[in-house]
Amino acid sequence: MRRNFIVVTAVLMFCAAVSMSAQAPDFSGKWVADAAAAPPAGAPAGGGGGGGGRGGGRGGGFGNEFTIAQNAKTLTITRMQGDATVTTVFNLDGSESKNMVAGRGGGEPTAQVSKAVWEGAKLVVTTTAPNGEQKRVFAMEGGNLTIETTQPGRDGGPGTPAKLTYKKG
Repeated sequence: MRRNFIVVTAVLMFCAAVSMSAQAPDFSGKWVADAAAAPPAGAPAGGGGGGGGRGGGRGGGFGNEFTIAQNAKTLTITRMQGDATVTTVFNLDGSESKNMVAGRGGGEPTAQVSKAVWEGAKLVVTTTAPNGEQKRVFAMEGGNLTIETTQPGRDGGPGTPAKLTYKKG
């Protein structure tokens, strides 16, 4: 009886792991901002990332164009920031990832600590930075990549989410 329980438990764990990996999309590719789906003028564009949460343009600090490489362990985002190539790596197993970002006005780089977890077919990345906690939700919608970014609000209040859409480039 105990042996059957162990076998059934092992089979269920294997099926759950296969089911979870089947739900996780592959975000790999070159992505370009979809101008038609951009937020209206004056609306928050999900900027942030570098320089204490300021700057970085659209997409939560990833800019208008970036490349994602993804494997079973990590998601790596490569983008241009001025003349410099910037690479950000997130561990996909829920463990902490530490990335250095340029300081404000060319100041000292600062560390940002992130945790990425799968919630069904969405990748939720929570990043702790000097200005507070930022949340990004990566998802595929009709062949497009969407990134919904919630920045820290003023004076510790709730942030307002901004959703951007990217097309394969």
